[in-house]
Amino acid sequence: MSTSKVVGRYKESAVPPTESRGTTSESTLPGLPPVEWKKHGLEAPELVSDKDWNPNKDQKMYPIDMIIMTWTSAEWAAFAQVMTGRTDTMPYNGYGGSDGPFWKDDWAAYYNYWDDNVLSAGSPSISNTAWGSCCVVKFPQNGKYALLFKSDMHISTDGPTIPLRNMVQQLINDFSPNLILTIGTAGGTSPSDDLGSANITNGGHCQLSGEFSGLNFWFNNTTFQSNWTPKTTYLSKAQDELSKVVPVTQDWINELYATKKDELIDTCTGKPYPLSALQNSNIGPSNIPVKLNNVANEQMVLTTNSYVVATTDGSYDKYAAMEMDDAVIGMVCNANKIDFGVVRNISDPVQNRELNQTAAGNWGSIIYSAFGFYSSYNGALATWAIAAAE
Repeated sequence: MSTSKVVGRYKESAVPPTESRGTTSESTLPGLPPVEWKKHGLEAPELVSDKDWNPNKDQKMYPIDMIIMTWTSAEWAAFAQVMTGRTDTMPYNGYGGSDGPFWKDDWAAYYNYWDDNVLSAGSPSISNTAWGSCCVVKFPQNGKYALLFKSDMHISTDGPTIPLRNMVQQLINDFSPNLILTIGTAGGTSPSDDLGSANITNGGHCQLSGEFSGLNFWFNNTTFQSNWTPKTTYLSKAQDELSKVVPVTQDWINELYATKKDELIDTCTGKPYPLSALQNSNIGPSNIPVKLNNVANEQMVLTTNSYVVATTDGSYDKYAAMEMDDAVIGMVCNANKIDFGVVRNISDPVQNRELNQTAAGNWGSIIYSAFGFYSSYNGALATWAIAAAE
């Protein structure tokens, strides 16, 4: 089986990350460790919703100050590991394997006014008959409550009605947040965007194509920005004290390349590109760093509906990251006069400009499938830091 041709940071991968690593045994892959909050004089976020809480009926049970949403299974697992006070290690396959993703029991389905008539046949939410899953946490640092939300809606999968807009509006109607944060994996735009770094900003630019580029999409080629700027009180904690060692070794990268090189063909020679042409310095080998960059008011994320690869020639370096949903969140928040922010971790860095588009896209997908679970941990740490300081 091969990795999904729609790159993983935008749509669930077609294979478990373990398989994308070829012969590497699952037992050798490190899980995500629990955050050692007490060691650093901090208190963990407190999971306050229980199994009897129904987000479709009991919206007023908790005073929701903010909604924090993420998108893919790998992001969701890292999100839960950091933000719900977990004290055990999250296994590498714990977000998709059959051997115990029991942490999902803490999350309830949110389906209020969910409507499959506005979805396409490929919409992920059809199988769950819900907008997504959620729980509620409280931050001891400021006493505020957050609705944590894993979305099953995506521009790239749900068709030109863009029901993601409906979902965000319904969440706003039901929970009346003051702030919405959207977090997750993304493509880097600059060679300085190392695998695992996280960029924090307050706006997104919408650049849609194909079926989304007609006159009905007035918001296309439009930037949506918030007045919100992150408070940096805890960023240094996340950067320097809470970071964990998650190895990205050259052996792992070599094995990925050996397993997937048939997807990395140089059309001029008909042979696979050498690894040296694919592996820029920002892909390792190293530990994935918690490198947090606050670029609010300086750079926006770029929201597209198809996979766009940034290269080393700097063609997209005016943007903070490249992803596929955030500008829509900004559009709905602007309409409701609600602040929003973006935290995007770099799960696939920029590609060598000499690569053809297919090979560059496939290599980015391979890197995401292997390491997006880990880079998402860094993004979740950054999100904790700014949410706890609100």
